[in-house]
Amino acid sequence: MVKYSASFLEELRSRIPVSAVISRKVKLQRKGSSPQWLGLCPFHKEKTPSFTVNDDKGFYHCFGCGTSGDIIDFEMQINRLSFIEAIEKLAKEAGMVIPKSSPKEVEIEKQRANIYQVMSMTADYFHDNLYTEEGSEALEYLKKRGLNEEIIAKFKLGFAPKDPNSLTKYLKVHDVEEDMMLRAGLIKKSDNNQANYTYFRDRVMFPITDAKGRVIAFGGRIMGDGQPKYLNSPETEIFNKGENLYGLSQAISSIREFDTAILVEGYMDVISLVKAGIPYAVAPLGTALTEKQVMKLWHYTSEPAVCFDNDTAGANAMIKSALRTLPILKAGYSVKFTNVVGAKDPDEFIVARGKEAFLELDKKNLDEILWNYLVSNYRFETPEHKAKFEMEIEALLNNIKDEKVKGYYLGDFKRRLKERIYGKRLYKKDLSNNSVSKVSIKSGVNEAKSLIAYCLLFPEIAKNFVEDYYNYQVLKIELDEINNYLNKVMDILTLKKDISESELKEELEKSNLNHIYTAVSSEIEIITRKFKRKFKDESEKQKLVKQDFGLRLTNYKIFAINKEISMIKSQANNEDFLNDGTLWERYVFLKSEKEKLENLNF
Repeated sequence: MVKYSASFLEELRSRIPVSAVISRKVKLQRKGSSPQWLGLCPFHKEKTPSFTVNDDKGFYHCFGCGTSGDIIDFEMQINRLSFIEAIEKLAKEAGMVIPKSSPKEVEIEKQRANIYQVMSMTADYFHDNLYTEEGSEALEYLKKRGLNEEIIAKFKLGFAPKDPNSLTKYLKVHDVEEDMMLRAGLIKKSDNNQANYTYFRDRVMFPITDAKGRVIAFGGRIMGDGQPKYLNSPETEIFNKGENLYGLSQAISSIREFDTAILVEGYMDVISLVKAGIPYAVAPLGTALTEKQVMKLWHYTSEPAVCFDNDTAGANAMIKSALRTLPILKAGYSVKFTNVVGAKDPDEFIVARGKEAFLELDKKNLDEILWNYLVSNYRFETPEHKAKFEMEIEALLNNIKDEKVKGYYLGDFKRRLKERIYGKRLYKKDLSNNSVSKVSIKSGVNEAKSLIAYCLLFPEIAKNFVEDYYNYQVLKIELDEINNYLNKVMDILTLKKDISESELKEELEKSNLNHIYTAVSSEIEIITRKFKRKFKDESEKQKLVKQDFGLRLTNYKIFAINKEISMIKSQANNEDFLNDGTLWERYVFLKSEKEKLENLNF
C-alpha cells in the first residue's frame, strides 16, 4: 500500500480550508466572525443544523450523528472515494505533487505493473479462445445461459483450453518468463519435478478485476459434472480474495448513481442481474462477505444489500456475513439482506421472474437478521434462561466497536427481550378474551379454486401475484388437493418468465396435472362468462382481471391468517406452546396484517 509522509498530509490539509471543501456539498453559515461554520449534516436527516466546521482546527463534527473528520475524511465519505483517490483529488486541487516512493517501493510497483500486464494479456488470450473451434462448446454454454455478445464482451468472458501447456506457450512467445507466470498465479509447480502446468484447463473463464478495471485474477467454471465446479486463482501480490469483489469495476458508476449495491453469491448471478438491467451487482470471491469487502463497498454506498443463494449454505453465509459486519459498523453505514423467494439463486429468479420482481423483494435490516439469529435457539421458560439470553445479547453486541452504534443496538435488543418476557402476560390475557372462532374450510377451498381458474385463464397477469401468494400459503393439510393444485400452478408460473394460457396447459399436461381443469371447471365457466362482454380495449379488461385476482388473493390471505390465529387461540392454555416467545410477536403481526388487508380497496 502506498504510504504518505506525515509532513505531506499536514501540508495538504493546511492548503485547503475545510469550509471550502464542505461548502460544495453543504450550505454553510458563518457563526459571527469566528472561523466556525454551521449547516445541516449531509450524513443524516435533520431539520436543525448541528453540523459544525472549524477552519482553524481543520475538522468538522456533527453533534447529531457523531460523524467527524478532516478534508480527506469528508471526500472519502461524501464522494465514496478510497483514501488514495481522496489524496489524489485534493493534491491536484492544492497544486501539490504527490511525493514518489523509495527506490525499493518503486521496484515493487514496477514488478506489480508487469504482473498486471501479464494478466491483461492472459484475459485477451482466454477471450480470443472463446471464438476458436475448441472454444465453441464454451461459447454455446454461455449462450444457453442467456448471455449475448454484449454481455460476453462487457465481462470479457473466455475459455481456457484443455492443453496444460497452451497458456505457457502463448506467454513465452510474448517474452513472459515462467517465474512471472507463477507470481501471477497462472501456472502451478509440479509435485514430482515435472514441467509446470497451467492452473486453468477446459473451463469457461471469468476475469476478476480491481476497482480500476485491471485484471487481478480469474475464476474458472467447469462445463460438465466435474469438481471443483468453480476454481479461483490463488492469492498473489495483486490479488487477495477477501478484499476484492467480482464485477466491481463494471458496477462502480451505477452504485454511485443509484446509491445501492446488490451482493450475490456467484459470477453468473452478477452477470444475470446486469443483463436484466440491474447494473450495480457484485459478488464476494468466497461463500461469505468479509469486513474489507463491506468497507470497500461503503466507499460507494452506505447500505449495500446481500442476496445469497436460497439454500442452507446461503443461509449460513448470510449469518456469517452479518456477524462479520459487527466490528466495522458505524453511524449511517450498514448492510441489508434479502432472499429470492421461490428460486434457488438470483440467476434463476431473474430468468423466471424478471427485474421488477427482484427489485421488489423485501430487504431486512441487519438488526432483524441478528435478532432472529439469537432467538432461533433459545427458550424463555425460567429466569436462568432469560439471564443467559441477555448475556448472549451483550456478548454478541460487544463486537461492535463504535460505542454510539453499540448503545443503540443494546437498547433496542433489550427492549425486544422485555417484550418477549413480559409480552406473554399480555398474550395470555388477549387470547383469553377471544373465543376460538371456527374458520370455514369451505371458504378457503372456494377462494383457492377461483385463484386456480384465474391462473389458468390469465397466467400472464397471475404471475404478478406469485410472490404475494407465497407469503400467505395455507397449510396443505387444511385444503388437501385444491391447495396442492394451486401450489403446482404457482410453481410453474414462478419458473417461467413469460407464459401464455396454452403454454401453461402444456406444462400441466407434461406434469400429468391436466385434471386440474376438471376440478375447477365451474369457476372457469363463471370467470369466462364474466369477461366475455366487450371492453373498450385490452387494457381495461386486464385492469378488471387484476382487480378481481387481487380481491380473491386478499380473501385467501385473510382466510390463511384466520386459520393461523385460530390455531394459536386453540392452544392458549398450553404452557409449552406459550413459552415459545416468537408466538406473541407472530400473533400481534397477524392481527395487524389482517386489519391492513381488511381495509384494502379494490
